[in-house]
Amino acid sequence: MSSKGSERSSSVPPSKPKALRCPVCDQIFSSNARFCPYDGDRLVEAPEWNPEADPLLGKTIDNRYKVLSVLGEGATGKLYKVQHAALNRLFALKVLRRDVARDAAMVERFLREAQAAAAIGHPNIISVSDFGSIAVDGPGKVELPYFVMEYLSGASLAALLRREKTLSPARAGPLFLQAASALAAAHAAGVIHRDLKPANIFVSKSGDREFVKILDFGVAKIEGTGRLTKVGMVTGTPDYMCPERVLGQPIDQRADIYALGAIMYQCFTGRTPFEAEIYAEVLKKHVSEAPRPIEQVVKDAKALGAFGPIVMRCLAKNPKDRFETGSELAAAIEAALAPFQVAETKRRSAEKAKPGRSSSMRGLLGGALGAIFVLALAALGAWLLQKASEKPEPPPPVETVPSAVEAPKQSAAAPVPAPPVELRQPAGGEVARPPAGAVPASTRTAPQPVKTTPSAPTELVNPWVGRDGR
Repeated sequence: MSSKGSERSSSVPPSKPKALRCPVCDQIFSSNARFCPYDGDRLVEAPEWNPEADPLLGKTIDNRYKVLSVLGEGATGKLYKVQHAALNRLFALKVLRRDVARDAAMVERFLREAQAAAAIGHPNIISVSDFGSIAVDGPGKVELPYFVMEYLSGASLAALLRREKTLSPARAGPLFLQAASALAAAHAAGVIHRDLKPANIFVSKSGDREFVKILDFGVAKIEGTGRLTKVGMVTGTPDYMCPERVLGQPIDQRADIYALGAIMYQCFTGRTPFEAEIYAEVLKKHVSEAPRPIEQVVKDAKALGAFGPIVMRCLAKNPKDRFETGSELAAAIEAALAPFQVAETKRRSAEKAKPGRSSSMRGLLGGALGAIFVLALAALGAWLLQKASEKPEPPPPVETVPSAVEAPKQSAAAPVPAPPVELRQPAGGEVARPPAGAVPASTRTAPQPVKTTPSAPTELVNPWVGRDGR
């Protein structure tokens, strides 16, 4: 019995851990990751991590934000889904991790970067609306700073690439254009992202259009004190890290240009510019190797249009060979996107000209109804025309009912009228002729003789006219 039970349990695959932890920096990651993106160490299981056991769940922060759930945990902070008590609106609230919150310089940098993100005010950068601090009990009471951002619905570019592998230039181009415009606004405000990657580019949809929001501007990856800056450690994501950052040299806005170029390379080819078994080897390739030309990686180089040279220029080793600003990059992307937009417009016009099955059925039904309507109008017109052409029926004959006829005054010489003549049909078929001097009768109908009374006046009664003359 026990052996059967053990056999049954052994056939069930082991459950996937909820989260993984880096043994060096002690940061938590999803179970899909294998290595820590910050120091390259292999991740281990973190069974103790339970987002449902978070002490802030169900509490209201600063009498305004009720914590509903944990959205995730990053390098320096934890993200929560909250609801504003008065506005009844959802927000995302990020709290600095407790293990780095004791560093005053880290706290100051956290808030300063949050204020900088709020000051950019660009539609393609996530907006920051509030910030404050949370008092946490325990040994040595700590104030954890937090800031509040807009709550987004959609998916990250990383999630889209996991699902679709690659994106066409016609679809990815508008996303890159928005991202480059956002970088231009941030750089103009003196903010450098320093860790741009697909996970930090959020894509939301409105109708048939996709919109970009860049997340974690200078906040998620903060260079400060402690173990984050220990010797030999490089913060950031190696797959999108520029050579000067790997070498520890000063960086400027062109570091973000390089990162966006690596993202574009991945979207078009389905792979990052440099791949290796360990992250240290990836960093080495960023410094010493040129990426394989994108035209040699994609299936159809012509399908890229002008995007190929743009991507390769972004990935130049020397910052001077890259686009100088986000605005310059955005202009190049817009020019490269124009032919695809024209082709897309023609494609949609062709689709409208050749509707699908459902559209054809709707067209046939509409045509049938239109034909019925036209036939009905024609029948109605014919009927009206026929009515108009018909002669109106004469009114019924007016019957004259004389009540009395006043005989005119006769003069002495007036002749006496002849007596009425009655016509008869002879038996032999001949028509009898009246005697000489008689008044001929009508050939159609013989009127009935009217007897007159000389004493009364004549009054004619018309059935169509009332007695009062109306």
